[in-house]
This record gives sequence, structure tokens and C-alpha cells, in this order.
Amino acid sequence: MPEFNVSSPEKEIKELEKLIQKKREALKERRETKEDREIFKDAFRERYGDKFQISKETVISETSPNQPIPIDESLRQEQRERRVNNLIQIAFQEGIEKAVKEARKSSPWLLDELHDRLIDEYYQKLVQAQI
Repeated sequence: MPEFNVSSPEKEIKELEKLIQKKREALKERRETKEDREIFKDAFRERYGDKFQISKETVISETSPNQPIPIDESLRQEQRERRVNNLIQIAFQEGIEKAVKEARKSSPWLLDELHDRLIDEYYQKLVQAQI
């Protein structure tokens, strides 16, 4: 399982910004173009991709119920959405690696959903900060 070095969201964003800039420069040298969103996705995967890998321990925790699953599908979806939103807040307040660590304890689905949502939401945050 990968080691987690917890860092601040500000530090994580700065690291992503540096990676994005390096990727832009490399593309420019090769005379290639990519949309900013794609460059961001590449940088995010490079920085955090290994942390989102599903381990055997995660799969085991998914199959062993640690809390009851609601029967009603809409209730189940609401519960999942709340869990993802809570993890997004953790990522923005305490760092991506802390949120990943929490998601890994829960389920592969949650880890995957967190990855997808973080790419979208961190990208929006960086766009607002004018990367």
C-alpha cells in the first residue's frame, strides 16, 4: 500500500501548478497542444494516480459490511453522495492524501468516485485561481 505524506491543500495545489507548467513546457517543446483540462488530468494522475489504486485490503473491506446498506436505491445514492462530498471537503481542508486514506478504508467505489470528482473540482479550483 502506498505511503501517505499528509500535506496541506495549498502545498498540493502548488505542486499541481508546477506539474502543469512543466507539462505545458514539454508540450510546447514538442510543438503539441492539449486543452488545459487534459493537461490538468495528466498532472493529477501523475501526482496522485498511485494513491487511487485499489488494494486487496480495500476490496476486502468492501465485501465485509461495516455499516448497513439502505434497501431504497435513492437513499443509498444519497448516502454515497454525502460520503463523497465529505471526502471532497476533507481534500480541500486537510489535503488529497488524507481524503484518499479515508476513502480507501471504505470501498473501491468511493475511492474511484473521489478520484473522478477531485479531478473535476480541483480543476475548477485551479481555473478560478487562473492556473
